[in-house]
Amino acid sequence: MVQKIRRELPKIGGKKLYYMLSDKIHQVAKIGRDKFFMILNNNDLLIQRKRSYARTTYSNHSFRKWTNLVKDVEVSAKNQV
Repeated sequence: MVQKIRRELPKIGGKKLYYMLSDKIHQVAKIGRDKFFMILNNNDLLIQRKRSYARTTYSNHSFRKWTNLVKDVEVSAKNQV
C-alpha cells in the first residue's frame, strides 16, 4: 500500500501517509503513528531529507578583487590593521 502511494506522491510525509492509510491499518491491526514510522524506517520507506547549507563566499565572481594589503604587515598591537 505504501509503495503504491509513494509512486504517485513520492515526497508525501509520514504523518500524511499514516492518516491516509489509518482506516486500512486499523482494520488489520491497531498500530499507532510511532509504530507506523518504525515499520517505514525498517523497510527504508521514509523520505531522506536533503541537507541544506549556507553558502557564504563565492570567489569566482566577475567583480574587482583587491590585493591583500596586510600580507607582509606584522601586527603588534590591537586595532593596528
